Amino acid sequence: MGLIISILIARTLGPELYGVYSYLIWLAALLVVLANAGINTGAIKFFSEIRATKQANLFTALYGYFRRVQLTKVIIVISVTCLILLVHPEWIVDKEHAQLAFVVAFAVVLKSYHMFRVGVYKGFERFDYLAYTVMVVSPANLALVLVAYFVGSSLATFIYIYFIVCVLYWLISYIYAYRIHQDEFTQVKQGKYNDLPLKRINHHLKVVSINSVLGFIVVGQSELFFLKHFADNESIAFFNIGYVLAGAAMMLVPGVYSSVLLPIIARSVADPKGTPGIAVKQSTRYIYILSILVSFPLAVFAEDVVALLYGEGYAHAAWVFRVFILVAIFKNFRESINAYLMSSDRQSFLLKITLWGLGASLLMDFFLIKFFGLLGAIVANCIVNVGITLFLMFYTYNKLNAWPSWSKITKVTVIGGFSAAASYILANTIDLPFMFVLGGFVYVALFVPLIIVTNCFEANDYAVMRNLTRKVGFLSDYFDRKYKACA
Repeated sequence: MGLIISILIARTLGPELYGVYSYLIWLAALLVVLANAGINTGAIKFFSEIRATKQANLFTALYGYFRRVQLTKVIIVISVTCLILLVHPEWIVDKEHAQLAFVVAFAVVLKSYHMFRVGVYKGFERFDYLAYTVMVVSPANLALVLVAYFVGSSLATFIYIYFIVCVLYWLISYIYAYRIHQDEFTQVKQGKYNDLPLKRINHHLKVVSINSVLGFIVVGQSELFFLKHFADNESIAFFNIGYVLAGAAMMLVPGVYSSVLLPIIARSVADPKGTPGIAVKQSTRYIYILSILVSFPLAVFAEDVVALLYGEGYAHAAWVFRVFILVAIFKNFRESINAYLMSSDRQSFLLKITLWGLGASLLMDFFLIKFFGLLGAIVANCIVNVGITLFLMFYTYNKLNAWPSWSKITKVTVIGGFSAAASYILANTIDLPFMFVLGGFVYVALFVPLIIVTNCFEANDYAVMRNLTRKVGFLSDYFDRKYKACA
């Protein structure tokens, strides 16, 4: 639904103003990271841990401690931001948009508290609360944007809508956080701050705060800041559309799976009998298959997708989208790796990697964007992301002795390439409107059976398929044979 909303806003504003809108929303995301750094993942990590170790008496103390830290950060971040906007607004935005930047800054206060509560949801594995929050707020957001779209609203209108949506997120997340408090915190006598592992918590908050901020600069579209100063607003719009479309595509399937990895791996690390190596290895395989399933057909039909969603005025964003969606396949290797490193208190190691990435990113952003504009932004973003991913893969897989099956990954890649080529040829052979949609169906129809037939899964995967097909009444014997062959 977020993708639909961005499409409506882009179609209403046009490339120039949509570039300004994209930059202001990026600014909001940066301020949320500054105000919330380490707290969201800390809530996931430490609530998962104390649940795994049966220390329910620490729930209230942990929740209160995180809230106190967050309040301090929010006050500092918003105060500094407002001061800069009052004295030197040109450091952040164009002077004509300074008022809108103030609105964004105050929306960040509400969004930061919502993000902390999301961390609490995940720490208690209440993903249903997270889904309910989105189910309430997203339709309201869409309704507001639809009204603005049909009346042809201005940039300011969409920024005020963003503020209203942040209010809704804050309110709904407060309600569900209160329910968790009633369900979990009141069951046993609660302890005090001194009962918490404060040394580990503070170390996590300190290191992850720095790591989150620097990480955002490295991989969180920091290129928008340099494009704002060295290019034009249309370049910002094209970069943002490619980046957002690729991110939305990854959230369709791989993102749903990766969003639950941290609490699962955190419990595996905390449990003496846990096997995080197996969890990381299996997660890597699943995410890669899902990434290929989504990314290859979208890369093949990138021009058609962008034209259909955003209109011909944004056609230049198609090649940006193609590059980002293919790089996203590679970036997804980091999902299970980051979950393991965060769960095993290796935040300092992540910080060192992020510092390296920060230096490389800022240098390449400055020089490449200054001389090559949008192309330089794409190249800089991809080089940094690929470099960090390669290093983290080598370190983590080697440490856990949990290297993925490269033969299976190669087979999945080849099958994905074959399926994409076949769907492209078909779509370009038959000259009918929206043939790329049929091409997508052809891709899935080829890819899914081929990865099953060619043994791209493990024995336990085929066992699950066998059990599911028994309920349907066909193919169970085939999957049973696959299971026995791989066992």
